[in-house]
Amino acid sequence: MKQTIWKLENCIKDYDWGSIDSITTLFGIKNPSQKPMAEIWMGIHPLGCSKIIGLNGEKINLNALINQNPLQILGKNTYQLFGTLPYLFKVLAANKPLSIQVHPTKADAKKGFEKKIN
Repeated sequence: MKQTIWKLENCIKDYDWGSIDSITTLFGIKNPSQKPMAEIWMGIHPLGCSKIIGLNGEKINLNALINQNPLQILGKNTYQLFGTLPYLFKVLAANKPLSIQVHPTKADAKKGFEKKIN
């Protein structure tokens, strides 16, 4: 299988706790709106999916690229276990204190929800 590295255009989240200039300083991503840039999301998520930038500048949704050939892109083990990209990588740029976030597994989330409603 041919190995490929793609340049990504990623989703920037502008939560109020974010920094105006940290992401620009570290990664050269412009901030013309001067809103706080709190998170860079790299991966697949319904609220923000990365785009592959092709050699001619064309942009392809990462999810669409994976769906075209999931075995080749994800590899057999990842595809069989998850069927999609199994993570969302985030870079945080906090300008205010944050609490620690822990996301449970789907099974643990269901158990916690059941306890909460009973």
